[in-house]
Amino acid sequence: MTRFFKEFTYYFITSPTLRHQKLFDTDFKKDIILNRIIDGSKKFGLKDLYFGINSHHYHLLAYFGKFTTVPKLLNYVNGGSSFELNNLDNARGRMVWDEYHLYLIEDDNALYQIKGYIIGNPYKHGEVETIKKLKDYKYSSFSNVVRQAGESQAEDMVLSCINLNLADFKKGLKLLYN
Repeated sequence: MTRFFKEFTYYFITSPTLRHQKLFDTDFKKDIILNRIIDGSKKFGLKDLYFGINSHHYHLLAYFGKFTTVPKLLNYVNGGSSFELNNLDNARGRMVWDEYHLYLIEDDNALYQIKGYIIGNPYKHGEVETIKKLKDYKYSSFSNVVRQAGESQAEDMVLSCINLNLADFKKGLKLLYN
């Protein structure tokens, strides 16, 4: 399989836990991932960051200057969070993360929908009961979109992708690694 990578573009990353175990089932454990994502985005100079963290996976979208930053970020987030979680749970050596999925965003419509998908994902998976409650859910960048574009726009972004089927959703994406 030939892989095509670009620099100076958006990448959408999904990283599930092994066998979709709900290993990040408390706010304290989700803080591990959140802190790693925020610190990693600063450390590696990512721009325009969007994230959604659930108990068994997370989604991340950012503008990457260099593609080589992707594996460094994933090592920092996934490797570091595995180490921290395993120390917390006294489960040294436990496998935490499964294979990640990496997508290249190919058009502005897909970018808009991905942003909505990511910031609304905790609602989709029942981490919060309503879209409105995403505003106070620190494990989603929904509140950042509210600050930048307003609550109505943030809700529209989430609603724009709620009813999409998988094929429609992936039209503007190119799967690079699965």
